[in-house]
Amino acid sequence: MLFPPEAYIKVGIPDDFCLLELKDFQGLLPKAHDAGVPVFALTTEQLTEQGTVLEGLEQNRSKFYEVFKHRSYALTDEISFNIKQLH
Repeated sequence: MLFPPEAYIKVGIPDDFCLLELKDFQGLLPKAHDAGVPVFALTTEQLTEQGTVLEGLEQNRSKFYEVFKHRSYALTDEISFNIKQLH
């Protein structure tokens, strides 16, 4: 853990430390697994599709990144603020 347990508890993170659940985003997860990269880091070449299928995958990749980024920044801000309050 990066922060004291109290910081996680104070911002409502459950005991299992599950911070966010995201759906598969229409086939991106297997492609990310095969490429060995996070879903949001998949390149167009790694998506290995064309036309409207490729466009849909690219849109889903962008949505995934935005959700992940937003939650990551929010958690970091919340926890950092609460750590300051602990001292």
